[in-house]
Amino acid sequence: MSRNPTSKPPASGSLGSVVDADELFGQDPLRTTSTHYDFEAFRPADQPGTVQRSALRTTWTPESPKEDEPPPPMEVAVGTRYKVGTLLGRGGQGKVFSCMHEFLDREVAVKLCSHSDGVQRSRFRSEARLTSSLSHPFITPVYDGGDGFLVMKRLVGDPLDHLIDADGDSGTTGAHRGGPVKRRKADLAFAVEVIILACHAIEYAHAREVLHRDIKAANIITGLYGEVTVIDWGLAVRLEQGHVPQRVEDHPVSVCAGTPACMPPEVFEGRHDRVGKPADVFLLGALLYHALTGRMPYDDGGSLKSTLAKARDVNFPPVERFNAMAPPRLATLQKRAMSRRPHERPTVTEFRTSLQQWIRQSGNVDQARHCVELARLLVHRAQLCSRREHEVKTDCYLQALAQYDRGLVLCEEMPGVVTERAWVLREFIEACVVGGDITLARLLERHNRLPVGRLSPGGVEKPSEGEAALDQITGKTTTTRRARRQPR
Repeated sequence: MSRNPTSKPPASGSLGSVVDADELFGQDPLRTTSTHYDFEAFRPADQPGTVQRSALRTTWTPESPKEDEPPPPMEVAVGTRYKVGTLLGRGGQGKVFSCMHEFLDREVAVKLCSHSDGVQRSRFRSEARLTSSLSHPFITPVYDGGDGFLVMKRLVGDPLDHLIDADGDSGTTGAHRGGPVKRRKADLAFAVEVIILACHAIEYAHAREVLHRDIKAANIITGLYGEVTVIDWGLAVRLEQGHVPQRVEDHPVSVCAGTPACMPPEVFEGRHDRVGKPADVFLLGALLYHALTGRMPYDDGGSLKSTLAKARDVNFPPVERFNAMAPPRLATLQKRAMSRRPHERPTVTEFRTSLQQWIRQSGNVDQARHCVELARLLVHRAQLCSRREHEVKTDCYLQALAQYDRGLVLCEEMPGVVTERAWVLREFIEACVVGGDITLARLLERHNRLPVGRLSPGGVEKPSEGEAALDQITGKTTTTRRARRQPR
């Protein structure tokens, strides 16, 4: 993405500079999965490999490194301990190289600061200190650090966006000192499980008053053996009284910073006291949106200006437009997390708990589908009955409705089953009217749904309220009716 080096950067700290950013960036499409925009801080123009016109910085991207690029001059402490390997990626604060610890014979990732001015090196030092203070299984561990360098764990895996993008290819993970391993695209259940693990990392950070500010699928690395790591804490800050501080050490903290395709709306107000932990919850909701639709909320392929306008107005298409089969419970949770008002969003713990509840319920899908298939067989048997077999037809319809109800109790999110059950109930009512059983027809019309029976402490299923009412009308007990259903 080329830029004109003669253009002037926008005025810092104003919302107008955000809206007019398209004039500076031209008509280039927004690269949502690989860029950050910080509209209040601009890098110096004399540094190689940096963007002179904007605050764009490229995050970890597997395709971007050039393996034959020579490494920059290294600190003495780094050069004497590590053997420099290939370039892994670039960031706003520097470059990341694959290095080998010669004494331990361990591969690590070393991040080197590419800036020489005091403000940028101060920011690098703040990032290093904050990241090293977080010790969690799902956060990149820091092994060592010094003036201008940071030694971290060498991660092997694929960013989550490579596995869930609608138009992307499946990931390719390189085994440790081995060849690449082709990975298939992830299903929704896998993506939700990864998001749950990422929530644990964010919960841990929030408990220590640390705000990530750039949670997205590209910043979550998934390994072949269940590893999940939240990376890129370059925008993270330690909160003061629950809000983003105005300064950290000797440099100012930008409020309007992050990825435009999923930025929370409160950052556009430019007020530090308006941005807190709910901003990360918004980003988790945007991450869930990405998992449900295969795209980021504001990534429509338009210009940067239109993307920022949509982010400011929280104007994203509903999940159902891209995924008609999306589970309603997850779609509702995503809308809550991406609410315009921060106080209406759930906490990270509530968000994670809701995802875990959906995962537990999704394990009953196979059993629920079995109930639905059995109900369809019973409906087909009822349709084959003649008018003289009205009692058998009634029994088949009752059993079918009970199976539908049990299936919906096991898994509420089965598209079309509720409509199918309503159609069967209407057919049952018409059959009762034709058979002369007007009382039963009125009962079904009035109640519409027969409650599912519950198990008593002794393991015997108690008759439901609907079955008890049917006993009074038909003159048959529930026990007799169930005994007749048992196979001989």
